[in-house]
Amino acid sequence: MSSPHLNNLIIIGCMLTYMSVIFLGLDTTLSSVAAFPYICTARAWILMAGFSLAFGAMFSKTWRVHSIFTDLKLNKKVIKDYQLFMVVGILLAIDIAIITTWQVADPFYRDTKQLEPRHHESMDDVLVIPENEYCQSEHMTIFVSIIYAYKGLLLVFGAFLAWETRHVSIPALNDSKHIGFSVYNVFITCIAGAAISLVLSDRKDLVFVLLSFFIIFCTTATLCLVFVPKVRLVVRKFCSFCSCIFKLNLRFTVIVIMDKI
Repeated sequence: MSSPHLNNLIIIGCMLTYMSVIFLGLDTTLSSVAAFPYICTARAWILMAGFSLAFGAMFSKTWRVHSIFTDLKLNKKVIKDYQLFMVVGILLAIDIAIITTWQVADPFYRDTKQLEPRHHESMDDVLVIPENEYCQSEHMTIFVSIIYAYKGLLLVFGAFLAWETRHVSIPALNDSKHIGFSVYNVFITCIAGAAISLVLSDRKDLVFVLLSFFIIFCTTATLCLVFVPKVRLVVRKFCSFCSCIFKLNLRFTVIVIMDKI
């Protein structure tokens, strides 16, 4: 019921979101101009796939708990792990459909913007003109809005499932509180990240630092919220087991000593 295979999907999804930070800060001067659109696509795809894997698996587990503890029908069917994998696969298929449609209908291109010139630090007669590179497409706002709406609906559905399963009394299955915190963290960081990207678009280094911090913080918090309580539960049960063994051994030793006396 704890679905270790789905837990593995959550970890893989979080690893992909960590990897997206590397692509976000990739030095594009190391690659050709022709490869720049592919780097832009990789940034979007890896982050989308990581989100769908992590939260899709998390919400799928919660959906199974919800169907078991809230469905009052006596003839309800057991939801297998492969069915939950199919749900995650559908979410990934939607991601692929969106990003493929985007790149076929409106592919990325390299856009540049020259910033305010400044003098070289050591040579006053040399003028440096900084230039920023941007991932751009003609209808980028439309596709980004579609992605935000799709991921937002997924978060709302996950929050609903977490609320519905909040009264489940089995600690190993009741992740509602932790999912609620995860959804809250993602929602806040998405809003902050979108605002920062718009307001500070010309300050690429600062935007990269802040977005990377948001992604790493949110991903790490999600991993801790989902897995730390489970680890603590296992440790607590192990300590309880060791305590029982110690008491049994002590009792057996006392009985042996009493018999010898």
